[in-house]
Amino acid sequence: MKAVIYRFQEHHKINGSLYYAIEYYLFLRQYIEIELFIVDGKNHTELINKVWCDKYSCPPKYKTPTRIDLLRYKNDLTKVLIIDVRTHNELKEFLYCNIVQFVNEKVVKYSNIKYFGSYDYQNYDYFSYLKLGCEFHKKFTNGKKIFISSVNMAKVDVSKYQSKEYIIKTNSINYNNLFNEIYKIIYHHEQLDTNNRIVIEAIYHNKQLEIIDNFHKRDSISLRLNDLRNNKISKYLISDECPMVKEMLI
Repeated sequence: MKAVIYRFQEHHKINGSLYYAIEYYLFLRQYIEIELFIVDGKNHTELINKVWCDKYSCPPKYKTPTRIDLLRYKNDLTKVLIIDVRTHNELKEFLYCNIVQFVNEKVVKYSNIKYFGSYDYQNYDYFSYLKLGCEFHKKFTNGKKIFISSVNMAKVDVSKYQSKEYIIKTNSINYNNLFNEIYKIIYHHEQLDTNNRIVIEAIYHNKQLEIIDNFHKRDSISLRLNDLRNNKISKYLISDECPMVKEMLI
């Protein structure tokens, strides 16, 4: 058995890693038998289903084992894909199979894990971008509002965004049909953003994009923006040429 595994975050319920996990699962299941495990997500299935149905054109399909439940798969799991370091750190002791791991930050390495990454701040062994499965997204229209986003909203002065024209990001809330509600995204670049999705989604779904850069260092925001300005969005869309996909198909 193969699986994409993501550890549900109580403190940060809605985040990019959850979407990445879903999208790699949706792509891989076109080619192989594979499961999506959202570990410790049992008490949050209503929220997960809502997030899924708002963004994707296919119905939700996943399992919500506990960490202890993973031990029961010890003899069945042959290879898993993990796309965030938090899941790696919290679940590695419960997995006894080969692991394909994307590292969005530095990690202590283990012999049964192949580490993939693309940026200087990631201590990877194999090069790969973390990519989006936009082909599985619903078709969105343009709304009348502006979405205010940042990896660290605590540093954003939201007082100037209090009118009904704005939707302000909150990590514990799923916004109903967000991409149908908005025509523009304002992203506040306040700290290192390891694998930003919003700039790619904005371009893919024809939303206006404004970056307010208070960080001024090279990370996924600046590097991806440069590629997008040069019409290289395909570099960030999952395909069968993605090294992590190839590894999972072996």
